[in-house]
Amino acid sequence: MLTPPLVSIVIPTYNREDLVAAAIDSALAQTHPRCEVIVVDDGSKDRTPEVLAAYAGKIVAIRQENKGLAGARNSGIRSSTGEYVGFLDSDDVWEPRLVEEALKLFDAHPKVGAVFLAERDIDLEGRVGERVHGKRTPGLFFTPEGMIGRDTRVGSGRPPIARRSLLLTHGLFDESFRNFPDCEMWIRQSFNVAMAILAEPLVLRRVHPGNVSADLAKDANLWLRILDNVERDHPEFVASDGALMRRARDQQHLHLRRRPLARSRSDRGLVGEGRRHLRTCLRLWPRFYRAWGYLVWSLVAPGTYGAFRDAELKRRS
Repeated sequence: MLTPPLVSIVIPTYNREDLVAAAIDSALAQTHPRCEVIVVDDGSKDRTPEVLAAYAGKIVAIRQENKGLAGARNSGIRSSTGEYVGFLDSDDVWEPRLVEEALKLFDAHPKVGAVFLAERDIDLEGRVGERVHGKRTPGLFFTPEGMIGRDTRVGSGRPPIARRSLLLTHGLFDESFRNFPDCEMWIRQSFNVAMAILAEPLVLRRVHPGNVSADLAKDANLWLRILDNVERDHPEFVASDGALMRRARDQQHLHLRRRPLARSRSDRGLVGEGRRHLRTCLRLWPRFYRAWGYLVWSLVAPGTYGAFRDAELKRRS
């Protein structure tokens, strides 16, 4: 009799014919023997189906119409059979011991519902960065305060390995979030269950133009929706951590306020709009020094900000 899988590794993919094989290979190379690999092709228009066909018999391949990252992950969860579900993005790579080490952490802390994973960057040429991205707040366990505040890269912003029972009990990914489904999901779950960090960097996160968002205003509006949900569902938390919530909200408003300033090269009338928004920002959080800096910039040399922002996005990509 075949031993059932303990861990289901879900890999959603969309138009990643050049990268998905490396992700699959890293999942299949896990040292823990009881893993199944589920790849959800979310309506790719490139050669992704042909790449997946080469793994017939080794993976479970699901083809569906495009639903976005949250919808693809949910399809993988529903098809999973393991006690744990690990989420591997199709442009990332797991080191072979990742599942094995994560399970040790689950065993040591039975109340933990999800284990987040420290990571390093890897570029398209396979060069691995030295810097380790991990939990920014102290301690082994995440908190809602950290997930909303400083732990937004490794933490609320990145996928973990989670108990399948946690997902089925407290809800799957919100498919209305086409971007930031991790932030919405793990901030929400942080109020329900303990979450921990695997500090050894066993994830290689691929850095490439496709995973850098250029629409900061759209991203900011999604973050504000997340904060709205927290205020609706956890008024006692908002009452005790009002300063944190105001700070988090103001950071997103700043992205919205900078947009008119960035576009002012082609429409000078937007400079005044940007200044008004920045003053609103500062009324909400007077100690927000970055907002003061942008306000001064808008008064001294507003036409240069658009060029700066373009260069910044190019550098990040």
